[in-house]
Amino acid sequence: MASAAWALAMIAGACGVARAGGLELLVAGGVYQALEARWPRARLVSMEGFVDRYALANLPDGSDVAIDAGPAVQGSAEAGADGGVVLVVTAKEPGLFEYTLRLTAPGLEIERRGVLLNAVWRVRAFCTAIDPRTDLDEWRRIGEAAEPREETVLGGPYGAAEDGAVGGWMATAVVPLEAGRYRVSVVTNDGVRVESRVGDLAALAEGREPKKTVLIDAGAGGPPTGVLEVMGDGGRGKTPVELRVECWGGWGSGDGGVARFLIERVR
Repeated sequence: MASAAWALAMIAGACGVARAGGLELLVAGGVYQALEARWPRARLVSMEGFVDRYALANLPDGSDVAIDAGPAVQGSAEAGADGGVVLVVTAKEPGLFEYTLRLTAPGLEIERRGVLLNAVWRVRAFCTAIDPRTDLDEWRRIGEAAEPREETVLGGPYGAAEDGAVGGWMATAVVPLEAGRYRVSVVTNDGVRVESRVGDLAALAEGREPKKTVLIDAGAGGPPTGVLEVMGDGGRGKTPVELRVECWGGWGSGDGGVARFLIERVR
């Protein structure tokens, strides 16, 4: 049976299931913090859209690290700042990809599950006195005039508030998704709105796709979570989905809006 120190160390870990000496523990969310530095661990140290990094430490002889995922997800190793080993998990093509990291050793099994979103976001940051909660069209008109920049990780802030105005940003990305249901969510204290358009790439590029779905409208008091439905495309593969995220800071807050965007497949 695992010792109390091991149980405490694992409960402080990241999402996943850990088994040690026959004791199975459901590991609660958060960044893995080992309470005993000598215990083997795989600590998630960064999430950068299509790249996750894990610091591996104290692996005993006979350890094996494997990534269970499709061919678009690859793993590699690099040296850590402390001289240890960092496992890099990367999505090599556009889309949303799930993976499971398995660390096994005699008497030990650790699993870490992750989701990688490989997308290029076109972000426009701007400042305006227009309140998008009362005049969304005008707020968007001002935003569309801003120069776009490309980002692979969405979050912000991308600008600061000015006197009498509030910083905000809008971002769009086209992501190929398999047919199914997806949970879309944002983590923010600011106003945020998320929309989707589903259709072929030509229609999206020309703005001809009429179907829009408001997934999240937290700025209007709605919940910061929505469900995206992607129908099959007759067996031709993944369906391109345009995602649009709009965020604005609070009046007097001094920032330009911060929102962490998350998407995952619903099983």
